[in-house]
Amino acid sequence: MAFVEPSKGRAKIIDLGDTLRIEIPMRSKNFVGLVVVLIFPLFLTGWFIGRAVEGISTLRELNLLSRSEGWTPQVLPLVGWLIVQGVFILALLGYIWLCLLQRLVGREIITVSPVSLDIVSRPIGRLRRYRLTEVCNLRVLEDTASMMTWWWYR
Repeated sequence: MAFVEPSKGRAKIIDLGDTLRIEIPMRSKNFVGLVVVLIFPLFLTGWFIGRAVEGISTLRELNLLSRSEGWTPQVLPLVGWLIVQGVFILALLGYIWLCLLQRLVGREIITVSPVSLDIVSRPIGRLRRYRLTEVCNLRVLEDTASMMTWWWYR
């Protein structure tokens, strides 16, 4: 019976003497994962641009953009709602594009030193540092992701 050769890993392992550094790219290996990661932000960006155009056309329809005098108290809730909605949409869109950037060019860096285990996600992410004396039961999970997320993590 022939042995099954393991696939080439994408992780880069660097031995720095007393420190071990492992870099794992976050990008998708397969076409389906890449398409999903790219299409979702593009669809939402188009949808949010449509919402912005709708808000501006609503203001034009009510003749609020060309008014030189002050706004009446009846239209202030509408203008306030459109401003809050615009800020929320811009914040959400920024977050979505940052996640896309992280997914396409990001990498997770794991550093094991005699004192700590450090995990950081680049280019966006925070450092999580654990005392090595507190780390236990480390294990490697093979391709056992759930069926709902198999396309995302490949």
